[in-house]
Amino acid sequence: MLFVLTGLLWQQGPVHLRSSLVLVPVIVQQEDGTPITDLTREDFLLQEGGRKRSIAYFDREELPLDVALVLEPPNASSEEEAERIRDRPNHPERDVSPPGLPTTQEEFKRWATIWVAALWVLEGLGSNDGVALFTTCGTLKHPLTNDLAVIREKIRELATTIEICPSGRFLDRAELVALSSYLERASGRRSQRVILIISDNHIFPRKPGPSLDEVRKKVLVANAVVCGIGIENRGCATLRRAFMVIAPPLIPLLLASVKDIAYFSQISGGIATPADFSSAEAISRAASLVGGFLQKLRRSYILGFWPDEQAKIGEVREIRIELARPVRRRYPHVRLHYRRSYVITEHSRASP
Repeated sequence: MLFVLTGLLWQQGPVHLRSSLVLVPVIVQQEDGTPITDLTREDFLLQEGGRKRSIAYFDREELPLDVALVLEPPNASSEEEAERIRDRPNHPERDVSPPGLPTTQEEFKRWATIWVAALWVLEGLGSNDGVALFTTCGTLKHPLTNDLAVIREKIRELATTIEICPSGRFLDRAELVALSSYLERASGRRSQRVILIISDNHIFPRKPGPSLDEVRKKVLVANAVVCGIGIENRGCATLRRAFMVIAPPLIPLLLASVKDIAYFSQISGGIATPADFSSAEAISRAASLVGGFLQKLRRSYILGFWPDEQAKIGEVREIRIELARPVRRRYPHVRLHYRRSYVITEHSRASP
């Protein structure tokens, strides 16, 4: 996430470069996940666009979270299919699927796992944190609120309905753009913005729709950190394995067009982890990992630098942050989480 510091006032939103610092939250932790909290400005090295930048601002304090929580609901492509899904529990003998594809009972178990994981993650949020609830079908179930009890109730309500998703249950690039825009509008305070996706582990392209570069820029401009728990459908796993066997020459093309949650979490400084819906231990571990990351995110180091005054509007600038050599010797297995790039949204002028 990036913030804008103008004078002594914090603002949040697009990265306006005129007389402004680019501020980058950085999580520093040891290999076992233990946060490192005793670092100073001199312990960090920062590069922007391949050039070393001096750290003009350094801070570390706790900030609230504003989270767009995105869950895959029980879903069908039509009302007719929804009726068949509702009828299957009453007639288990009809609940059969082709080899390698999930039965309706398996799908309900996976959906239940998604709700459980979401509720576990919510347990780690506080009264000052905000959550908006969405589904992967593109539906806003509840706007951003600090009333987490309402969000929990809305999550439980997902179990009682089957949502009609004519375009498919997978989150697509246009919906990720819409989520980023929503957080940008709804979060009007100084906070850490998070898009948390608990669903199948893919972000699909659809035509017509935004390009991968357009999605990347929108996530960066919205200052959103993407996190996710990928709970894969057995049918998708079967199709993926079959595709890799039948059409290996097309794998690079597939990987170039279909991105998983981890891709967007990496560019935005977030975290993503897969989880097997059939293992309660795996779900608990994944929820704990993501929940722990969110706690560290709210207590990030904040590094600020003056951007390149020659940068062009719309340009994506790469950021690289490392620890100084004495710190690396002290902490040899350290890990850093931070946004890897930002977008120029205004012409800059020389820093003071």
